[in-house]
Amino acid sequence: MTLHRLATDLEELMNALKLYRPVLVGHSMGAATIMAYEELFTDGKLAAIVTEDQAPTFMKSPDWLDGQTGKTLGELSDFIKDFPRTKLTHRQLTDQVKRVLGKGMLPFNFQKHQALLQNVITQDWRQNLTRETVPHLFFAGGCSPIFPPEHAQAARNLQHNAQSEVSIFADCGHILHVENIEAFNQKLLNFIQKVQ
Repeated sequence: MTLHRLATDLEELMNALKLYRPVLVGHSMGAATIMAYEELFTDGKLAAIVTEDQAPTFMKSPDWLDGQTGKTLGELSDFIKDFPRTKLTHRQLTDQVKRVLGKGMLPFNFQKHQALLQNVITQDWRQNLTRETVPHLFFAGGCSPIFPPEHAQAARNLQHNAQSEVSIFADCGHILHVENIEAFNQKLLNFIQKVQ
């Protein structure tokens, strides 16, 4: 399985459901799937894009952020090995959220999908962002263990739609939509209403 296979599945699903100009919302690997979708199919069928705590690249590069952020190829194997034990949230989840998440949720099988995770973290989607034409909301967690929050503004700076926005939740980790549900949903709905 690869991101481009997931992106093709997304295209086939959108066609089967006859979706007209949907707003694609993706968190982490879901956001990477959206970027792969854009690479294969452009954003011509979309109304807008929302990505949550997913930088366009994991890689350390002199032309990305401060040149010190990200991972080298050599560091990526340690990242993949340590990722299943990484605490992804910063805020304490409520008991109600924990109960809902515990019902019917299947944990991500890191062993089975290691190749997919490697596929995600070796991509560089920065060129995609320069070609985007639709509004894009970039969410970031201020305390994310995966990406520094500055990635959201840096990604926004690559994208040229005047309606695009950045929203950083200073007290959240990698999973904003569960850590601060009400604020996340309100920001998401406000953005969608603005761009439609």
